This record gives sequence, structure tokens and C-alpha cells, in this order.
Amino acid sequence: MGVDGINVMARNFVSSDSQESKYSKARQVAAEARGQMANRQNSLLAAGMAACAAADPDGGI
Repeated sequence: MGVDGINVMARNFVSSDSQESKYSKARQVAAEARGQMANRQNSLLAAGMAACAAADPDGGI
């Protein structure tokens, strides 16, 4: 077996025929999920605050 056959680092460099790694794809999916969750939480918070403001007979005073 030659040096290229045992060189683990050779597989980690970008080339035109390389595919996206499972690790980078998983990080991308996780980041998208975190963003979606944050958007949902912010929407729920805004709706709750609006409901509280509408229910307050004194207008928040």
C-alpha cells in the first residue's frame, strides 16, 4: 500500500468530485431547525403579549 492509500487527511480536502460530508450536512440541518424553533417561539411570545395587552382593561397602566 502506498502513501496515498494510508493518508487519511487526503480525503478531507475539497475536490471537484467530493460530496458534502455527513457532519457538515447535519450541522446545517441543526442550524435550520434552531432557526425555525426560534421563529415559532417568537411568534408565540408575540401572540401571548398581544393577548395580555388586549385583556388588560387599564391599557397597561
